[in-house]
Amino acid sequence: MNNKKTFALSVALCSALLANAQDLEWSAKKDPLIEIDGLKVLSPDKNSLTGNSVTVNSSDELTRVYGGYRGENDEEKYMSDNSVNITNAKITNNVFGSENFNGNVEESSIVIRSNDDAITPEKVIISGVQVTGGSSNKGSVNLNSIIIDHKDTDILSVFGGSTVEGKAEGNSVTLKRGTIKGDIYGGYTTKGNTKSNLVDITGGKVEGNIYGALTTNGDASDNYITINNTEFKAGAGKSIVGAKSDKGANVITNTVTIEKSTINHNVYGAIGLAAKVEGNSVTITDSTLNGFVVGAEGKNANKNIVQIHSGTFKGSITGASSISGEARENRVLIENGDFKDYVTAANSKKAEANILNIDNGKFANLVMGADSSNGEANKNVVNIKNGTFNGNIYGGQGKSANENKININGGTFNGEIVGGFGSFVAKNNSIFIQGNPNLTNSTLYGGKAENHVAGTDISGNSLQINSTGLVAKNIVNFDSVNFFLPQDTRVGATALKLTDKAGTDLSATKVGVGMASGGVALKVNDKITLINTAGTFKMPKDLTNHKDSVTVPVGLTGFYEFKLSADNNNLYAVALGKPTTPPVVTPTPGVTPPVPTTPGTTAPTTPVVNPTVPVTTPVTTPTVPTTTKPSALQYDKTKVQKTKSFLEANLASLSLVNQSSDLIADNSTSIASQSSSDISTFGFLSIENSKTETGSYVDARGVSFATGVSKRIDAITYGAFFEAGVGEYDSYNDFGNSGVVKGKGDSKYYGAGVLLNFELAQDYSLDASIHAGKTQIDYKSSDFGTAADFDLKRTYISSHLGVNKAFKIDETNQINVFAKALYSRLSAKDAIIASEEFKFDASTSLRSKIGLGYTYSANDDLALYSSAAYEHEFDGKAKGYHVSSGTQIDSPSLKGDSGVFGVGAKYSVDKVLFDANLQGYVGKKEGVSGGLKVEYKF
Repeated sequence: MNNKKTFALSVALCSALLANAQDLEWSAKKDPLIEIDGLKVLSPDKNSLTGNSVTVNSSDELTRVYGGYRGENDEEKYMSDNSVNITNAKITNNVFGSENFNGNVEESSIVIRSNDDAITPEKVIISGVQVTGGSSNKGSVNLNSIIIDHKDTDILSVFGGSTVEGKAEGNSVTLKRGTIKGDIYGGYTTKGNTKSNLVDITGGKVEGNIYGALTTNGDASDNYITINNTEFKAGAGKSIVGAKSDKGANVITNTVTIEKSTINHNVYGAIGLAAKVEGNSVTITDSTLNGFVVGAEGKNANKNIVQIHSGTFKGSITGASSISGEARENRVLIENGDFKDYVTAANSKKAEANILNIDNGKFANLVMGADSSNGEANKNVVNIKNGTFNGNIYGGQGKSANENKININGGTFNGEIVGGFGSFVAKNNSIFIQGNPNLTNSTLYGGKAENHVAGTDISGNSLQINSTGLVAKNIVNFDSVNFFLPQDTRVGATALKLTDKAGTDLSATKVGVGMASGGVALKVNDKITLINTAGTFKMPKDLTNHKDSVTVPVGLTGFYEFKLSADNNNLYAVALGKPTTPPVVTPTPGVTPPVPTTPGTTAPTTPVVNPTVPVTTPVTTPTVPTTTKPSALQYDKTKVQKTKSFLEANLASLSLVNQSSDLIADNSTSIASQSSSDISTFGFLSIENSKTETGSYVDARGVSFATGVSKRIDAITYGAFFEAGVGEYDSYNDFGNSGVVKGKGDSKYYGAGVLLNFELAQDYSLDASIHAGKTQIDYKSSDFGTAADFDLKRTYISSHLGVNKAFKIDETNQINVFAKALYSRLSAKDAIIASEEFKFDASTSLRSKIGLGYTYSANDDLALYSSAAYEHEFDGKAKGYHVSSGTQIDSPSLKGDSGVFGVGAKYSVDKVLFDANLQGYVGKKEGVSGGLKVEYKF
């Protein structure tokens, strides 16, 4: 069938369907009712499948209302786009936008909306079991909708779309005003899948459950509930559920969002009783919830999330719940709020790798990374930035609680803080503290066992403190306690003060201590109090500094060495340093120091006295040398040499400047050939991607641009130009056993210059340029154990000198031979990087380039050309000095040989010359570049 016939048939079919569409109204003028299932109902006839409109605006009693209807014994046909509009009604049975027993229903709707200007009071009473936008038994229901915006309603349950065997997708229920005494379902199916259904509530009252979607045997995905600016006084014991499936395989990515509302319901992102429940979420902002909140509940509940921005919560908060299966990688993120009951990221028989993040809030009860009362709670994390905590904090709680973490940056704590709370086993848990939290009323436990019986294992737990000035009750059950002192730690500081007069037992504990470099510099033998106790102190039997246990990175290259010492109530860290040479005391010139003698060994001498010349003996006060304790800060020379990566950034900047120099040098003869006694303009653009071996290598991508004017007087061409460029780079340095350092950053430059060209006899010519400006480059790397980044601004100067010889073979063919010297220089620069001082020396590039080119002039307008050149870099070193340690850094270099090959084409149109070219590099420098230039003669 051809397209015209297909189109004609489609139009005819649509026209036939629309021709059967009916408009019915139940008001003062009543349309006749028809009989369906033994009832007198308001409905179009069975052959009206699409486009029907039924309006109810009368309090006279009706039994049932349909926007469209086909029953069980009717042939399967597609039904769509029917509507029911109700403003005033008393309906004793159900209302359907469309009901199609055997076929699909799409885009049918029910709108219940009051006329607020009506003189006579309006009320909608629907006593039936359901109000349904689209209903089917064997077909699918898609894209059907219900809108309720009525000030006075009495409605039982509402379904956006409902089916038994088909799927329910894209259906919606919108409630703005009105009372729903029963349940709301965005989409409902018994055997099919539900997807992308929506319940949107911005007002009204709901006394029953609210489901974004519900299915008994199918999957449920991407369903939504949004509730905004609503108060539900009823609903206690009822639930709001993004989606639920009793037997389906997958319940994924369903969402509940509540904002500025008061809710008595319990809230679930999703429920899947026999399913994989994954990626579901609940988000709550500025609301009051009197029920509990669960991100998801199912046999296995993974990667679900609860986000709370603010509000008051009387019930518990759980990221995910799985009674018989596992709950993994679920998250609860809390910005603020008032929480009366417990908060946990997961509740499951096996809860692993769940995360609870708290920025702020008030917490009256337990806070847990995971809760597994009858199983395992392992590898869960609690992160706390601030807040008030009146209950205990558990990284994980279960029969066994292992490898859980608590990270504290601030807050006030009035209960216990326990890395892992296990009935029998609590191993390898850790607590990490930095900032200035108030721990005065807290005891910290690495692990804690509820049943202290034979076989209880509380081992491998650790505490790390990255602060000073902390006060706590006590620390218990830690195999290791590590201190990473901040860089502003001063001599005499106390890291942790313990107030429990019952005493502290660290006899079996290993202690490590390190300190960040920079800031306040400690001197040799300066003493820091790590722990001060109010009660009896059982000091560590092993006073070795187990510094390898300190996991937070130190400075860029600097570090401190400490030894441990202890007394009855204190554990100290004493700063060490390199052995130093005692100061040499230089005697005062002209004064001979006395020579000591042994008593009894020197014979007396008779003094010689000249009575006429008085002798005055000078009295000399001996100079006592001032002793200053040397700095305890040391530097790792291996790490210092890894800062060679910083110098690679300088080479990336130098390479970009060289690119600008090449752009002028390579086009100087072309500028001269196109110039005239009038002013000519030119513009060049070059894009380059190259890799340069520097000892390691630098990958650079850059764009260079130059534009200017030129003029020719006899055999001399002169001009001036502005230039600029931007680029980015990646550097790579392999230091063998010391590791690899990767750096990256952006670079740019801008400047101006002048150029000259002299035409000589016998087709020789000389060309030259000089230009200067500013460069800026930044650097970032995460391979130093701490953030390494800097931004350098430097001055550059570039110049070139070239000689050229043209050999004209005939009218269309020409060979050009050239030799050029190119020079670039970056100024020196000092920098402070991660509190360490560096000096970057000036970097110089000196290159020679010799080569030849071939040009074929196809006609007066078009010329094709190619070139080959050999380039040698004589210098190109980037030198640097680590001032803090007095160490010269190994210098990477651009020195070496490269081959440059190019092809291009020129095309002239009137007074404009267009030139496009492509170049490739081999050898020391590898890569490609492309260029475009335009020249114009006035």
